[in-house]
Amino acid sequence: AHGTLHLVSRTSGDLWHLSYFRKRPGQPWEDPRVIAISPEPGYNLFMQSLCLGPGGALHLTFQFHYGPDTLSVDQKGRMGVHLRTNDGGDNWFNEGTACDHLPLTIETARPFCHHPEGGVRLSNPVIDSMDRPWIFASIPDQKSGRLFRRDFDDWTHIPIQETLGTLNFTEGHGREVSLSRSRDGHIHLVAATPPDDAPSKWFDPRHELFHLVLTEDGKTTSVRQITNTDPTTAHWLPALENWDWTRCDACGTVGPWLMFTKVLNLGGIGGENINTLKTEV
Repeated sequence: AHGTLHLVSRTSGDLWHLSYFRKRPGQPWEDPRVIAISPEPGYNLFMQSLCLGPGGALHLTFQFHYGPDTLSVDQKGRMGVHLRTNDGGDNWFNEGTACDHLPLTIETARPFCHHPEGGVRLSNPVIDSMDRPWIFASIPDQKSGRLFRRDFDDWTHIPIQETLGTLNFTEGHGREVSLSRSRDGHIHLVAATPPDDAPSKWFDPRHELFHLVLTEDGKTTSVRQITNTDPTTAHWLPALENWDWTRCDACGTVGPWLMFTKVLNLGGIGGENINTLKTEV
């Protein structure tokens, strides 16, 4: 609300790390502060995301995603982590405990989601009117994934399995989920997955978009498919308009807007990383 810019990004190196940057109004960017560091060399990603709460607290979510070698297809998400700062980035807390010794590691972080064998994938978070983060995670052995909400003393699992029915969110679909909020306080979740119950990769041409709406107390009000089924064309990578607590009068006036991609991935992970961008937005 005071015009300060906050940024998190990953940096490659012998051990990849996640850094926090800050730029106060009229000042240059401050030196980065390393928030977390990967335990293994080679390709890593953090799926990092920042968002602001109604009282001004800044929330950071990320995952530890790594593997025993340098091939990107062999890396796996193992842990989801949530940090909070109440003073604009000076002091960070992980599950209520001060982060006095940064960077966090896989051994020192306090996770809200931990599967050492791999399979974790996080969405972006959204913060509700009671300053509670919500975030979706794909996790092993749970077809519907898991929707988390950080209540005042611990994380709560919001039941969505019965609502989602046969939809399958294994195989890392957390990156195929976008969360936001509307003015009426409802939480919106848009996800890409096939209409049947079969597992799929994130660029599967059978993917369609599904929209789930919940109240802040975790009750589902609606769920529906919002793209027309076409098994030859993927509808994927949804991006809901972010809810912004500093601009409540301008956000989601009739509900959040949505962008997504259409047609197919022509390379990417597991291919030759060659994509001719024959993809609509």
